[in-house]
Amino acid sequence: MGQNAGVSNPYAPPDEQAPRRPEDRGDARGPHGAPPAPPAHGPAGPQWGMPPGQQPTAPPPPHPEPPDPELVARAARLGRVFAALLLAGVITGTFPVPWQAASLVFGVLALVVGGRALLVALRSRQRGLLTGMLAAGLGITAMWVVVALGMTLMWPAQLDRQRCLAGALTITAERTCEAQFEQDLTDWRERLGR
Repeated sequence: MGQNAGVSNPYAPPDEQAPRRPEDRGDARGPHGAPPAPPAHGPAGPQWGMPPGQQPTAPPPPHPEPPDPELVARAARLGRVFAALLLAGVITGTFPVPWQAASLVFGVLALVVGGRALLVALRSRQRGLLTGMLAAGLGITAMWVVVALGMTLMWPAQLDRQRCLAGALTITAERTCEAQFEQDLTDWRERLGR
């Protein structure tokens, strides 16, 4: 037992007579005697001494305002009119030449009504399917208006093709009509380029 007297027990309570480290006394100093820095986490981090359920939390995000039902209904009505105008424009685009010009008129009307419907849907704070469909429909309508405008500008060439095909009785005659139409289109593009 005498041999163990010089060895201290690391698990025993500290001896009151033993000198204590500055960290143990609670007056720990940083480098060059400066006071220690505060902990890195602030109010958002864990609060020592408080149970986890009572620790302060960040405020919840604000709830978005609900959509205005009147404006949502108006946007839906305008969306239905927009879809009908777009469909009418596509259908009239397949008609023979004199009636094909109606496709451009329906396309322009669809652009106007679709733009108004999209603005009303955005003002109503409506997010989701209606707004996305209106935006996609406006893109499709803009492309269709460009196609209808091109068909209207090529009116004389289309009218000649239509007359030629009406009198063609054989496949060879139809091919001749199509070749003449392609030649007319090439000439029209060259004139447009000049």
